[in-house]
Amino acid sequence: MYQFAEQELQTLLSQLAPDGSQHEGSNYMSYGDEHVVRSIAMYESVTNNSTLWNDTIHNIGLYKAYLYGPGYSRLAPYGDDSNALGYFNNFLYEIAAKFHDAKLQAMINDAYAVDSNSFSWHVWDFLYYDDSLVPDPTPYVPYQYFPDLEMANFRTGWGNGDWSVSFKSGPVGGHKLNEWRDHIAPDGTYINVAHDKPDAGNIYIEFAGKRWSEYPPYDKIDRWTKDMNSLLVDGAGQRGEGNLQFYQPYANMRDLASISEFFGSPGYGYTTGDLHNGYVNMSRMNRNLLFVDSEYAIVYDDLVSSSGERTYQFLYNSNGTWTGDANSGYTITQGVDSMQLFML
Repeated sequence: MYQFAEQELQTLLSQLAPDGSQHEGSNYMSYGDEHVVRSIAMYESVTNNSTLWNDTIHNIGLYKAYLYGPGYSRLAPYGDDSNALGYFNNFLYEIAAKFHDAKLQAMINDAYAVDSNSFSWHVWDFLYYDDSLVPDPTPYVPYQYFPDLEMANFRTGWGNGDWSVSFKSGPVGGHKLNEWRDHIAPDGTYINVAHDKPDAGNIYIEFAGKRWSEYPPYDKIDRWTKDMNSLLVDGAGQRGEGNLQFYQPYANMRDLASISEFFGSPGYGYTTGDLHNGYVNMSRMNRNLLFVDSEYAIVYDDLVSSSGERTYQFLYNSNGTWTGDANSGYTITQGVDSMQLFML
């Protein structure tokens, strides 16, 4: 019986994204990844077999760490987003314990202090927390790239006074899920992308505990690129947009977008997303994001059509109060905080 259980768990682990990412959304991690971690922990408690704790599981913890915005009051949105911090995040304590990750332990403690309700079912806190692991308040490096989902993050840190910019530019569902689909029948079977959205090239900025780049909420059932912070070509978004209720897979979905370059260092970063397969008749569509002097996010779009002259729209959705214009620049204000947006 144990051999069968281990085989099933190994099969499950082989289908997870190696970088720890989860394509359905930041909040959905709490449902899928929590169950995976708990299953492995329970199997180890019965068999004393710890070999299933692999790098992918550790990366789940790292990925969640980079989803947290400054001050731990938000998660970077994508997929089906409910502007919340998820539930059952106690599984992160088990990851920190199993991999002796004192930095992760410190970050989870900070997140718990901000919203203990996101760690509901507190008996798991008691079971998973390793009090012999001394939290290390030294943060992870302030930049990271997750190649399966094709998501990049640059930030000044995780404190209340820091800011963060995230960039997503990958195939719907991520590479691992499309690999699984191709293994069964290329383009011929359903894979669970119901919670995904046509959001390649999306940029998300967060600071002062506020979202400065909006993302469509969970209950918005029609899914359009115009609601993202990406691009339109001749008024149209990416392939697959417009699906009602649930996003659906389509042919060649695996090739929709990718991140072709990534570089990060403290205070600086650069990444390029290739979006051209996601739009009709585009031969080049590179979205370049630069993170400069820990103060500026610069976006440069390199666009070449394969069918003559086109009309392009740069999208930036923010619920703040806008003043100014495209010529002199915009100031976007929320409460006592503000940001500036210039079209160069």
